[in-house]
Amino acid sequence: MSELTSDFDGAWKEIVEVFLPALFELFLPAIAGEIDWIQGFQFLDSELRSLFPKEGSRRLHVDKLIRVLLRDGHSRWIYVHLEIQSQASSEIPDRMFQYFYRIYDQYGVPVLSIAILADPDPDHRPDQLDIRVAGSGCVFRYHTCKLTDFTDEFLESSSNPVAKVILCASDGPAYRQGPVGTDAPEAALDPAAVPAGVLSGRDHEPDPGPRGHESPAEASGR
Repeated sequence: MSELTSDFDGAWKEIVEVFLPALFELFLPAIAGEIDWIQGFQFLDSELRSLFPKEGSRRLHVDKLIRVLLRDGHSRWIYVHLEIQSQASSEIPDRMFQYFYRIYDQYGVPVLSIAILADPDPDHRPDQLDIRVAGSGCVFRYHTCKLTDFTDEFLESSSNPVAKVILCASDGPAYRQGPVGTDAPEAALDPAAVPAGVLSGRDHEPDPGPRGHESPAEASGR
């Protein structure tokens, strides 16, 4: 399937803010199960802006910083850096690492780094930065989720609200109801158009995906 069109930045920000638990269930269901969604979560937009004050307004990627609580028996708060990238770029690993170390340096707590790649190249899957030399350095790894792993058939059959929104905001069959460049993608993000009970992402049955408890994104990374 194609990358999202129209207002990429605004559309994805709204998807993340309205459907965060459902987004995790679709892309990373195993990790979704480790987060205590009942305790709530917090978007830290102003804190993220303070860490990266020079980021331009016209970008082809969206970054969100979220504080969540793990249900691992220790009630640990961690920070999630979520980036959605619209185009293939060799700069993604470096940028993911920069976000990781600045967030960790500021807050001193574990950081979960996730990149959702919305570009149309199925082979573009950067998931680490190797900066080792002469026995020194490190390998920084992060989760990569690829939209091209999700077929229109899977998205149409999924009960996950994020799957429906992605399908409507893409060049898939649902999007072709309106021409590219119209308000169709934004209309798909209207909460009033979503059935009652799914806005929080908690009241629908988790979608196991086509391979047991793996989403297409997780299965491709094995």
